[in-house]
Amino acid sequence: MSNGKRYYLDTNVIYAISSKLGNINSNNVAVSLLVLWEILSGVTNQSTFQRRKPVVEKLRRSKVRVYPYLPVECLAIAFKVDLSEIGSIPNQKEEIFKQMNIICISKDYEEYIDNLHQEDIDIASIMENEKKQESFIRESLNIENKQQQIELKLQKQRRDEKTEYYVTNTDDLFLDTRDEYQIYEPILQEILDVCNFSYTVDEFKKCLNAYDGSLTAYLLGVNLYAFERGRHGDQVHRNDYTDIKHLLYLRSENDIIVSNDTIYTKLALPHQHMKVDEFEKIFGL
Repeated sequence: MSNGKRYYLDTNVIYAISSKLGNINSNNVAVSLLVLWEILSGVTNQSTFQRRKPVVEKLRRSKVRVYPYLPVECLAIAFKVDLSEIGSIPNQKEEIFKQMNIICISKDYEEYIDNLHQEDIDIASIMENEKKQESFIRESLNIENKQQQIELKLQKQRRDEKTEYYVTNTDDLFLDTRDEYQIYEPILQEILDVCNFSYTVDEFKKCLNAYDGSLTAYLLGVNLYAFERGRHGDQVHRNDYTDIKHLLYLRSENDIIVSNDTIYTKLALPHQHMKVDEFEKIFGL
């Protein structure tokens, strides 16, 4: 099937249609290293091993592609920053693929852990690297601050209007109205700093000017997320950041995230989000 669209399956979809993955005959369907990591990092005992191993095996045998980039790489690639020489990045990627192979050849959880140790794969270390990457992404996006600003603005609007209803300026709340350099600078700064890159002002500007627009879906999702949380006064939930990171893999207008998670109904543009049943109809699953 070729309609110019590319379909990105989030982690929950893989579980939902695992028995049908082998029936997908297309080069335009993919998961990411983030999906693999979510599945593998949840293997913590015999019960989770028994549930997740068959899913990994079916995914491995299928024609579903794997985007071989970590979330931090997706951010860096948008600025033409090469992280391939940063030791922790290729090591983490290699270990994810090794875990994928090891779980498939292990008969139970105990053997799986033994096999990981034989390959010198330290799950605790990988988890720590993931936390560090998530931390810097959170800091660069400053979602909590955006949420607080929106809460204050809406509170003021309600007080001023003295009515039960209020009107929101979507251009102001949904989209970041700052100069584009102000929007992208914190993200690029965090990427370079977390990777211990040394750079001049001119080199920084060169990277900034190289931005290719591929973070549009992601940044829009971040702003919509902050707006929704600010409007309702909700707290940020840790798993929400993982959901937001999946939007990093929507690199163009032709990319669609397939998920039944309601968060994408709010964070993704309608033409870039599809429910699982619609995806199954398109591919005859």
